[in-house]
Amino acid sequence: MNPVGKRPTRCLDAQAAVEFVLVLPILLMLMAFAVDIANLWNSRSQIESVTAEGARMLSADPTMTDVELADELAASSGLGDSIRVSVSRRNLPDKSVTLKSAGKTAEAKYTRQSATVTVSADVPTLMPLADMGVDAAASGAVRITSTSSTILSTLGRK
Repeated sequence: MNPVGKRPTRCLDAQAAVEFVLVLPILLMLMAFAVDIANLWNSRSQIESVTAEGARMLSADPTMTDVELADELAASSGLGDSIRVSVSRRNLPDKSVTLKSAGKTAEAKYTRQSATVTVSADVPTLMPLADMGVDAAASGAVRITSTSSTILSTLGRK
């Protein structure tokens, strides 16, 4: 017999189990959402780093072709085949300069080009973020894009 005002222990255990079963799906969705956000943040950082590296590589070697740059970035990024690289180049006006050294002068010109490197990748997600209005490439993936620009210049005789 139970004392007055006391509920049976078995009843409390059953109530806790029912509450847990009701709250568990919400907790799992929150955990999956947190994992997705962390994965997207990490992928975004990695893609921005690859884009900056691509702009640096173009600055160091202006003769590098777009295909060579895309292959190099895909190999070094660790993102595999999901990465897409595009490069757009635009000619800028040449600039005439006078070089002086040890009392001698020489006329030269800078040939300049603006180059923009764009890298994008589809990052898989656990949650259907595309249904929530996030820019999605395909079902179960989010497209992350990063752009970086640089100036390519070469010095030559006039």
